Amino acid sequence: MRTAVCTAAIMLVTQAVAAAPDFSRDIQPMLKARCVNCHGAKLQMHGLRLDRKADALKGGESGVPAVVPGKSAQSLLIKYVSANSDVVMPPSGPRLTSEQIILLRTWIDEGASWPDDSSTVTESKASQHWAFQPITRPPVPSV
Repeated sequence: MRTAVCTAAIMLVTQAVAAAPDFSRDIQPMLKARCVNCHGAKLQMHGLRLDRKADALKGGESGVPAVVPGKSAQSLLIKYVSANSDVVMPPSGPRLTSEQIILLRTWIDEGASWPDDSSTVTESKASQHWAFQPITRPPVPSV
């Protein structure tokens, strides 16, 4: 009896942890597949980027944040992908499924955990690596 209760408790905790959306596993691939073509590094329609945390939190030309952590109802991203406005995103191709929209809503409502942009960090680390140093002649050893 005790073993069955412990097993059930472990399964419930495991399911709860698995159900929590993870940015790298769940959200980022969705944004890359459906949003970044128009709102990424190469093209920022209406001034919005969804490939960087700071830009998504800032929003585009409207000045309204695309993602408001903890408040999916105030996030333009949810408003546009769930067709609760005149603007419908993505404008072409298949719409996001209801499961994907629920995943986005849950992620935003849970605080929109998004790792900080590490592009500047990796660039500075890369520049210190020997392979990225300019080629120079070594000094002639003294005999």
